Amino acid sequence: MTDSPRIRAGHDDRSRVTEALAQAYAEGKLDHDEFEERSATVMGARYLDELGGVLADLGGAAPSAQLVRPAEERPVVPAAPAGSTEVGMRYDPSATPNGLSVGVFSGQDRVGRWVVGPRHTSVAVMGGVSLDLRQAVHTSNEVIVNAWAFMGGVEIIVGPDTDVVVEGFGFMGGFGWDPRGRSKTQPTNPKGPRVRVKGMAVWGGVGVVRRAIGEEDD
Repeated sequence: MTDSPRIRAGHDDRSRVTEALAQAYAEGKLDHDEFEERSATVMGARYLDELGGVLADLGGAAPSAQLVRPAEERPVVPAAPAGSTEVGMRYDPSATPNGLSVGVFSGQDRVGRWVVGPRHTSVAVMGGVSLDLRQAVHTSNEVIVNAWAFMGGVEIIVGPDTDVVVEGFGFMGGFGWDPRGRSKTQPTNPKGPRVRVKGMAVWGGVGVVRRAIGEEDD
């Protein structure tokens, strides 16, 4: 009788664990050094059992066997018409998404044509992350961005016709629409994707900016 083969971890699995670590850090269960050390472990993890070990002593964390998101949670949407350039029509359900952006004492930018999945986690600790979704390829109708900023900043840039819902909050920090961009009341495109921003900012900020493609910062 042989042991069961180890299961490989994917981007979505690492994203879920990083989100759990960020929540534990915000609740005071981890200090800064522990959070940084465990986040590095998650980034380098190849197997699910390695991820489960990172969460084992935090309480309430899902065991490694439950870290794989069921396939039915990934909405299937029609592909964009050939040659379409309309914002919100760049869909490719078969594309491999990038589910994690981390800026720890550093910065990371997602800009141009990159693939964003149904769920994306951004963590900034004394650093910064910039997510530019204006030309991103979507794999679902709704993108949930879990943004966690601790003495750092996360910037999320969306186009004029993207529907945005902001549900996070700030603790001695800011979480919401950035006044440098267009008004949050900008009309949306009913055919476009929705971006739902969740998370927390502690002594830092998470800002959503609405700009047209090619529009410069104010």
